[in-house]
Amino acid sequence: MSDADRLDGAEQELWRNLVRITAELPSAIEARLKRDAGVSYLDFRLLGSLSEAPSGIRTMSELAARMSVSIARLSVAVGRLERRSWVQREQNPDDGRATDVVLTEGGRAHLEAHVVAHVQQLRRLVFEAIEPARQAELSELLGRVLGTIGKDPCARFEGDARTAQPVAYAAAWSPLTGPRSVSDTPRGGARPGRR
Repeated sequence: MSDADRLDGAEQELWRNLVRITAELPSAIEARLKRDAGVSYLDFRLLGSLSEAPSGIRTMSELAARMSVSIARLSVAVGRLERRSWVQREQNPDDGRATDVVLTEGGRAHLEAHVVAHVQQLRRLVFEAIEPARQAELSELLGRVLGTIGKDPCARFEGDARTAQPVAYAAAWSPLTGPRSVSDTPRGGARPGRR
């Protein structure tokens, strides 16, 4: 094996830091959300994604793509939130094969009760450690990595959770839900959120 086939010292350090942050940051966020809000990070992101949608409604496939999770995993999370009356599922009026997930008033209230503490934690864990002038640079570099992942067919998430535009996927990011990769344009007119 030649040196070209190995990571050099700087590459190894960068790779190890990336691996650690992808494991430790979500774990820290999850622990705080479970303690304070009684939900997993995935569930909180799901509520956040719905809150950012027109009328608080997205299809299951839209949510899966935005959150980079499989439909099966998303369905389990939706079920948990349905049991707490924070979301409900409905047939999409424009596509009988699609299922909409609707944010209820109770779900929105729960999200709003905990979002400030969540954002404060993100600032403390991430943004205070990076000078504001360098945040855009880091975001651009991470966007490049996400772009290469999106172009690799072997790295795609079961074929339904990556879009055809991985760089755009990385460019619009929300602290609640992560990358925004699916249009927020409402289909078939606005529908009010549910109770």
